[in-house]
Amino acid sequence: MNRIYLFLIIVFFSSCSKNYLFNRDQILISKKMDDIKDTDQGVRNFSMLMQNRYHLRTLYSVHDSLDLAGVKIEEAVKYDFLKIPSIEKQIQKLSPNLQEEYASFNRRQDKIIHTIDSLNADCIYKMIKKYGYPSFDNRKWTKTPKNGFAYVMTHINYKSETGKKILKKMITEYINGRVDEGEMQQFLWHVNGRKGGYPYNYVINIEEWKRKIKDL
Repeated sequence: MNRIYLFLIIVFFSSCSKNYLFNRDQILISKKMDDIKDTDQGVRNFSMLMQNRYHLRTLYSVHDSLDLAGVKIEEAVKYDFLKIPSIEKQIQKLSPNLQEEYASFNRRQDKIIHTIDSLNADCIYKMIKKYGYPSFDNRKWTKTPKNGFAYVMTHINYKSETGKKILKKMITEYINGRVDEGEMQQFLWHVNGRKGGYPYNYVINIEEWKRKIKDL
């Protein structure tokens, strides 16, 4: 019984510490978040330009484009993502020279995106570990305008070791009330393979996820 009380006390003070540090370092946190978003979108903007050059579309690029363009949810859900042909089928319609050119650009782009996403994932994990998840709505932003980067969380590889650690932290943060419902829906929708349509249709079963992370 004493061990249980000790555990609860540790959890309580850890949570208070995260809130204190978050409030103290808000300006620094917000700047780091902006840096993460800039690098994340910088490489993807180039990727989108490359896809536009070859007139290629993907579920992810279309979804991210709608999200970044500020399209309202009720309008975005009307888009039929199933109508988008696979990249392979779209590439097959290109000339042989363009296919080879695209493959070369794509290999380089994949390496850059992988590097940026890995660096951002490491930074995000350290941020959550120290400050808790910097939610747009569920944290008290007093020293800087509200900030958020929920869409960046959907670009992390959750099969990687860092990704698994972030997933465990996010479950804990959600239970502790530091992650907004919509942010968690989008996050788990991505981790679960982006199944079932738009992220805001995703139903969170936190008990199931608590069981899943025990095996990670």
